[in-house]
Amino acid sequence: MAFELEALVGHLYMAGGRLIYTQPPGALAQVAPRTAARGREIDTFFALVLPSGQVVPTSFYEQMAQLSAERYFSTTGSVTSALRDVFNTLNNNLYEHNQSGRRHYEANMICAVLRDNELFIARSGASAALLRHSGETLTLPDELASDEKLFLPPMGIQPIPNVEMKRFKVDSGSRLILVDAAIAELQPERVTQTLVAENIERVLDEFKTLITLQTQLLAIEFVPPDTQVPVITAEGESSRALSASISQARQSYQAETARAAALRQQRGRGVQIQERVRQGAGDAAKGAGNSLTALADVISKLFRRKDAERGRFSGAALTMAVFAFPLAIVLVVVLSWIGGLGETAFESCVNDALQSAETARAIDSSQPNAVRDTWTITLGIVEECEALRPGDPVMTEIRREGQEIVDRLSSITRRQVRLIDSLPGASIKRLILQGKDLYVLDTALNVVYRVQLDTEGLSRVGASEVVRSLREGATVDGLTLGPLIDITVSEQNLLAFGRNGVLISCRLSIINQCAAQQLDVSRMGSPIAIDVYSRNVNFYVLDPGANQIWRFQPSGGLYTEAPRQYFTGTSLPPLVNAVDFAIKQDVGEVFVLYNQGFITRHFGGDPQNFGFAGFPDGQEPSDVGLQRMHMNESILPAIYLVSQGTRTIFETGLSGIYQRTYRINDETLFELLSDVTVDPAQRILYAASGNAIFAMQMEE
Repeated sequence: MAFELEALVGHLYMAGGRLIYTQPPGALAQVAPRTAARGREIDTFFALVLPSGQVVPTSFYEQMAQLSAERYFSTTGSVTSALRDVFNTLNNNLYEHNQSGRRHYEANMICAVLRDNELFIARSGASAALLRHSGETLTLPDELASDEKLFLPPMGIQPIPNVEMKRFKVDSGSRLILVDAAIAELQPERVTQTLVAENIERVLDEFKTLITLQTQLLAIEFVPPDTQVPVITAEGESSRALSASISQARQSYQAETARAAALRQQRGRGVQIQERVRQGAGDAAKGAGNSLTALADVISKLFRRKDAERGRFSGAALTMAVFAFPLAIVLVVVLSWIGGLGETAFESCVNDALQSAETARAIDSSQPNAVRDTWTITLGIVEECEALRPGDPVMTEIRREGQEIVDRLSSITRRQVRLIDSLPGASIKRLILQGKDLYVLDTALNVVYRVQLDTEGLSRVGASEVVRSLREGATVDGLTLGPLIDITVSEQNLLAFGRNGVLISCRLSIINQCAAQQLDVSRMGSPIAIDVYSRNVNFYVLDPGANQIWRFQPSGGLYTEAPRQYFTGTSLPPLVNAVDFAIKQDVGEVFVLYNQGFITRHFGGDPQNFGFAGFPDGQEPSDVGLQRMHMNESILPAIYLVSQGTRTIFETGLSGIYQRTYRINDETLFELLSDVTVDPAQRILYAASGNAIFAMQMEE
């Protein structure tokens, strides 16, 4: 069915009177995903999750918004019953968590659903909705000036949430505002005047002037699908291409500055100061002109006008349109700094680094966030300086000082690593430690290596060897192993699974004693990971392509039957973004990791409560992204998470509570960080990066 109305979306985020140029963390607008439950295919879901109580990481609000959408689109029944289920489920999760005595979480939330020409709105806590439709301004609650009606109890405070819900009619041109309690400060006449502005961009501009202290606001205008919106929009552009363009602009600026300096030197020492000033200004202007020409090319790529029809949502486009000019100013300032304007680029960089370091040292230690942020900026400047002149002792010392302070304030455990082995031509996907044997899956050559460790676990004994039967093309029991998907272990065996469905099992005690069997993979899409539940030897395959985990149950020690779906019914998690999974061996719970930085937990296919908590600011998994997980259930049970983008390994408890952040001194070694495993008895962490295996001691 075609969509009768579509939504243009904009955002406003103010804190402490300062405009923040990003989307509010709890704001979300989402059309129905492909996996939506029957009857949800034409719905559009909006959510705004707002702070309440003590300060918590922004990722909490992002995850709340995402979970609300997932819950809505996976639930059948009427819109109102589904919305109520969203609020009940999220509130129950928060309430049970808070009753456990751990860190307290609560939130205000307002959601809306567009279906055809009907709009359903539900809220809990201090939040409000304003709708401009057919010449009227309607609100939820109906009296914004009444504290009793506006300030409902936030979610997480009581076992059953207080939810207010209402249905409205909308048509082309109707405008919806989801907003926090700051709206109560405004006169109704001014609000109405703002809602009837010429376009949604003007609506946001007007609210910026009306709300002067702080607010989080989601603005939506409903339009026919073929409506063309005359605002500047950003077309897709490769970040690598943009980076190259900016680098070229930098080089042009530096070359022009160097040429001007050479000309000034040729004039000799007798040149008057006034002439030198004029010359320097002229050279700088010329250099700026050349550099800004290059910059104009970059900006034209970022902000070219798009003549084609717009997509369903334009929130990102509106944000770019409203805030593009400040971004351009920032780029000009950066390029001017790099140019040096009368100094060499390195000298100018060093001056900036020294000044930034002095500023950081002068900040009172009672303001740790300010100290950390300022030193982080300083380290960024130092990195630029070291790129211009590597090995400068002044920059080395500032970097050491700043890194120690940032690590301490950010709870980062930084360690030296030891190289265990480097496998030529390898691309390591998986590490499995069994005793003093480290099994390594190389997906470049499609082989499994065995690396034998010494008694201390910090060095290799002899040369690493390929397990003869665990490589692509190996034939066992008349079956040939295809390209390897993954490896795992049961209590006694190492298992390797090929894309052709051949499963080979080798005894850990005699690694070249292996058996093979053919599994039914006719329904699989793109499997990426495997695991075994040792209690009943069920074999599981994570298959994002089919949005499913397949479960093979043994019969006489063989998996002869077709696999069963682990997830049944309509409540399927969004496995298209899954990257790894693990099975908790004591009870058989399944933990699924997603690249957006969250985990879902399931028992018998049914969802269970799980959420990350306690991560330091700037390290929230939803901000940094995750690619691999390892679950340890023996000594000091924990989950270890790989974030390749930040070259980081996180450690949490099995309930998701943050414990530690591990990074290494030479972070370039972790540029291709791909997997982690741990020896809990000796407190050694093993990490794979590219073709190398490293070991680090978790305790000093």
